[in-house]
Amino acid sequence: MAKIENKYTYNIKGGCVSGVFNIYQDRRGALRLLMGNRHIELTFSQINDLMISIHDLIDFDYDEFMNYYNQKAVTEKV
Repeated sequence: MAKIENKYTYNIKGGCVSGVFNIYQDRRGALRLLMGNRHIELTFSQINDLMISIHDLIDFDYDEFMNYYNQKAVTEKV
C-alpha cells in the first residue's frame, strides 16, 4: 500500500512555502497538528471549524477523545 502524504503550500513574499502535515491523536486523547517540525494541540472549536473527520484518523479512539475534550471544557469553565 502506498503512503499518502498530506501536503500544504502557501504563498509568501518572494515565493512559497510547502511541506507535509499530519493530524494525529496523542496519548491523552487530544488531536495535534504536525507541520514540518512544529506541532500544536487543536482545540475542539478548531477541529469543528476545520471539519476534521475524526473517525477517519488512523488509530483514533473516540472515548479517549471525548474524555480529553470534555475534561478540558470543564477546566476551562472554572
